Amino acid sequence: MLARRCAVKMRCVGSGVPERKAVGRSHYPYCIQRTTLRGITISGEETMKTLRLHCGAICALAIFATGCAQLKAPPYAADYEALDRLHASKPGTVAVATTQPTDPTQAVNKLSLRGAALLSPSGSFAKYFEDALIRDLKEVSSFDSSAATRLDSRILKNEISVGGFVTGTGVMEVELTVTRNAQQRLHKIYQVNTTFDSSFAGIVAIPAGQAAYPDLVRTMLRAIYSDPLFIAAVGK
Repeated sequence: MLARRCAVKMRCVGSGVPERKAVGRSHYPYCIQRTTLRGITISGEETMKTLRLHCGAICALAIFATGCAQLKAPPYAADYEALDRLHASKPGTVAVATTQPTDPTQAVNKLSLRGAALLSPSGSFAKYFEDALIRDLKEVSSFDSSAATRLDSRILKNEISVGGFVTGTGVMEVELTVTRNAQQRLHKIYQVNTTFDSSFAGIVAIPAGQAAYPDLVRTMLRAIYSDPLFIAAVGK
């Protein structure tokens, strides 16, 4: 319905080409001389692809303006260089406990990008982090749900901000505990910060914040895997 509101008007001038006649690429400089898209005027040699992008941006803005848009964070993708280094350290097998807090109403499980809710594809961001951790440990053949070494984690802070004019920011803080045979080997709080290109315009900033979330988790896990104390705690 929103797409139908994007009205496009074209006027052919100076070429003698009929307005409705299909023309080749070479006629574009003559045919597309003036385009009006809901009040936005584009002149020169703009292509129809550009017009569709403008239309899509206006429609996206209309959705976000309602304040009820819901977005999902993209799937996690591992930092394989960090995993290669972790694998080279020869870690032992590790069991992963349920990441806390599991309550979806907790602040760390509720993210908002200028009024648009950012949701976890795993149901909560604690589960997103847990799934990412298990996936990484499987990649280096170190995950074993029955292992004597156990990793407990709690997310203390989980934020993506797109309030800046040109730069967005991410902050994550995780409390990590490693035990082996019920003996504590590590207890530490890790904090990481990320930045990404953003904009004053919501139609740019909101998708940028959405796309930036996996990198925030990836940055946190990279920091954990590179910590000598963690490597020693999970070592064989």
